[in-house]
Amino acid sequence: MYDRTRRIPIYSAYVYDPKPGQRATDWMIEPQLANSKYGPDMEDERDTTIPVAEIEASQATFNDYKAAPYYVDKGHLNPVVHSSDQISKAATFTLTNIVPQFNKLNQQSWRDYEVETMAKRNAQFRCARIYVITGVVPGDTSIAGGRVNYPSHIWSAACCEIDASRRESWGAIADNNWKILPNVMDRTLRELEQDLTGLYGAAVDLFGGSCY
Repeated sequence: MYDRTRRIPIYSAYVYDPKPGQRATDWMIEPQLANSKYGPDMEDERDTTIPVAEIEASQATFNDYKAAPYYVDKGHLNPVVHSSDQISKAATFTLTNIVPQFNKLNQQSWRDYEVETMAKRNAQFRCARIYVITGVVPGDTSIAGGRVNYPSHIWSAACCEIDASRRESWGAIADNNWKILPNVMDRTLRELEQDLTGLYGAAVDLFGGSCY
């Protein structure tokens, strides 16, 4: 789900299926956010014929992040390391999958969660399939002259399907405050939903009550 006003994704839902592969090098935009007449295929911002004003009005651009403070990384909600093939990995390199993330959080403890914790839980429970929802809580600050919201928190929830009758779940949440040492807090699914209910100010049910 993408917030065109804040110019950040609020959450991304996907299936965890990590396989080796190369990271993309180019960042893409989504033309249909500018206008539905442009179609669904991603385009390189440098090559598109869509007027710049239409792109900037609907989504973040490369220049928004290029001008960001030193402590800001482009943080994936759907990370490239969770994808299974080159097409899927390339699809994560769209700016609509990116939020401003504290660089130390992105490069250290959040990456540890994405890579190590997810792999350990997968092995522990012997999951047949893992469904993931990763999202952010919009913050009170922004980058790029107010164009792109800087989230206050980043979170992720996982639902492990072991077989037709057994499921396990877990979650994590991190403060995206660049002034403090980044720390990812492990949560049960219920604990994470309680955290998010408080942060969003509305009841949160991530997997429709089907993965406790």
